[in-house]
Amino acid sequence: MQFHTKTVGWLDSTGSYHLNQILLQNRNGPCFIISFINTLILSLELKEDQDWHTVKSKNQRHKKQSIQSSVTAQNSLVTESDLRSLKELISSKNLVSLDSLLYEVSNLLLEVANEGEERIDLSDILNVLPLLSTGLNVNLKFDQPIVTDFEEETKAVTQLMDFFGLKMIHGFLMDDGKEKLGSEVAFDKAQEFMVKILDKYPELKEDDTNPEVVKYFTLKRFFEDNRTQLTKQGLKQLEGTSSVLRNNEFAIFFRNDHFNTIYKKENKLYTLVSDEGYKDESEVVWQMLGDVKGDEDDFLTGNFTKPEVQETKRTNEGAEGAPGAEGAEGAFSAGAFSAGAFSAGAVSAEDPFSVEDEILAKQLQQEEDAQISRTLQNEFDKEADDRGKKKKRKRKQKQDSRKQNSRKPDSKEQDPKDNPKDGCTIC
Repeated sequence: MQFHTKTVGWLDSTGSYHLNQILLQNRNGPCFIISFINTLILSLELKEDQDWHTVKSKNQRHKKQSIQSSVTAQNSLVTESDLRSLKELISSKNLVSLDSLLYEVSNLLLEVANEGEERIDLSDILNVLPLLSTGLNVNLKFDQPIVTDFEEETKAVTQLMDFFGLKMIHGFLMDDGKEKLGSEVAFDKAQEFMVKILDKYPELKEDDTNPEVVKYFTLKRFFEDNRTQLTKQGLKQLEGTSSVLRNNEFAIFFRNDHFNTIYKKENKLYTLVSDEGYKDESEVVWQMLGDVKGDEDDFLTGNFTKPEVQETKRTNEGAEGAPGAEGAEGAFSAGAFSAGAFSAGAVSAEDPFSVEDEILAKQLQQEEDAQISRTLQNEFDKEADDRGKKKKRKRKQKQDSRKQNSRKPDSKEQDPKDNPKDGCTIC
């Protein structure tokens, strides 16, 4: 699998100009990997500026910080200079393979982790990394804009995000969600609850005063009224709450079962246009996120102004619908959202989520993912072993060299008479 790249120039909130190469999303590509790498590259550009160019040793970075279990951490273990190899890969080619991207990210993890004094266990991250190319399950909470639940990959994905100082956010929020829904405020619980109610009450009536039925229709209306997974309450929190997203900050944004890069500037939200269909539209860099319905979602240049030609057309047949809606990787799953096609109408008495089909598909996918993971892990282990052997050889060579130097006689030239051969004295 390969991805096109595109050069984008843009101004940050301080007026500083940046020029970056980004990855583009095709119809069926792994949008989490793409958004993760794009967000990483752009966010570290800003981090270097925010650090006032303070010089820190890489050992100091590890001394002061270790991986925590919170994806809200913005202190990356990685600096912009650490990305040199990854950025060179993306900049050197018009098409970049998925394997080469995963290889560079894995090498980056290993190199940075080995530089510090503290040992960082990367086994969980390295195991899950190749699996993320097939999608990522997220379990949204309707009262919490920061995503912290990634189902069975929660620990590994959380460590990955913390390592690079990134976070994921969403705007699929409900007014007073906790009060209205209780424990069903999380998507997986809401889904289980709706299936249970359909089984328990075969004939549901919206005017029923039964608390469980009332909650069922509250959820049903919420899904039907917000099919794009963005609400007014969610937009309000993303725009106005600095603890969720600060001005001049990047994050991974989940919407329409799709991952993208989001940027906040002067309390306005902008998503990076990474749709492959816009690869030849050099002026199209951002899309404004100003309205739930999309009426104010104008395309913008890197300077956040409207392009001269407003009727922008995409050049790739595979790009359909609004940017951010493409890249289906899965379905509306029985456990949580996977990056794929969402349909609020999927909750019905006739076919509540097609659970058996979903479970079977998931099992088959997990088996395939596990095989990919084992293969890639073996490659990483071999490379790490080779590196260890190489370091040992270098250390031994240095030790041997020191021993030889310590045994060498004085290099000062002597008169042959002062150094008689075979111990004989000339009389």
